Amino acid sequence: MNDLFTQITGMEQAPPRERVLLLTNAFVLSQCVFTATELGIADLLDTGAQSCDELAIQTQTHRDTLYRLLRLLADLGIFAETEPGIFQNTPMSECLQDKTTPGVVRNFVLLRAKETLPWTNLSYSVRTGQSAFEQMYGMSRYTYLRQNPKLNQLFNQAMGDLTTIHNSVVLAGYDFSSAQSITDIGGGRGSLLAAILEKYPNMRGLLLEQDGVIEEAQQFLQSKGVLARCQLVGGDFFHQIPAGGDIYLLKHVLHNWDDSQALRILQACRQVMSGSETLLIIERVMPIDSSLRNKMLDLNMLVMLAAGKLRSEAEFKDILRQADFRLQRVIATESELGIIEAVPERKN
Repeated sequence: MNDLFTQITGMEQAPPRERVLLLTNAFVLSQCVFTATELGIADLLDTGAQSCDELAIQTQTHRDTLYRLLRLLADLGIFAETEPGIFQNTPMSECLQDKTTPGVVRNFVLLRAKETLPWTNLSYSVRTGQSAFEQMYGMSRYTYLRQNPKLNQLFNQAMGDLTTIHNSVVLAGYDFSSAQSITDIGGGRGSLLAAILEKYPNMRGLLLEQDGVIEEAQQFLQSKGVLARCQLVGGDFFHQIPAGGDIYLLKHVLHNWDDSQALRILQACRQVMSGSETLLIIERVMPIDSSLRNKMLDLNMLVMLAAGKLRSEAEFKDILRQADFRLQRVIATESELGIIEAVPERKN
């Protein structure tokens, strides 16, 4: 197989000029993935291999053009061309199916497809330190999402799918058995909270989210059979967080905000903690030798949000100290996520 993905990520044998040219054409590959996902090719191949002729009829596309798309994706390992013009799924394309099984990233791929335009103005963000998204649309990403219900729904589904992928990693990395109650702050539809409550049947949970997310969260938690043990609260984590939890969770929240805003969230948490509770921050922790994916995500925070960024352990320790917390430990997981355990600082 002519593995273009390997060529792009490890091109030791290619001349410098060819490496540069391949990298500048990487957007072509992402657009191909977006298009195949939107067409639902992976779902059509769920029952087995099909010819490009059959796929073209089902997707109402131009047969020869569809073939040119699929043969490129087959070179990437997304689909396999088993015979000339015959394609079947691979483990990579199965991740693009319209299913709720862990590991599926279809919704996230479709979301990224709709949010690529601000990246064409990356130079603005680099020059100013401000969000290219906000410069392009005249409003924050979250305001834009609220004004576009279908995109907002896709965003919530995509974030929920990613959380589902990480749930088992978090549960394997941290023992929640000492807690009787969990407060999930900004936890979306409650995927992680549901996973914790499923594993610990005597525990109760509270989900704090925006009013527009609460209805979806209620339906999701009901489907998981844990709604009876959950309290759903609509609100703003910048201003007031419900008291009474043993463990407070902030998963993929702080990286959306700059230090001053993240500090406000942490201070709101500290205000309702008497001293015996635990705060868990579940995020990517940025080491000096961080992965390419982490560095790309860090830049995405800049382009889409301006205020957002990934932080190192030292940066987390400092901002926690300012909020009157003590960082106890950072627990590595089997993924790129770290579990940052902090407790309220005890005053002498």
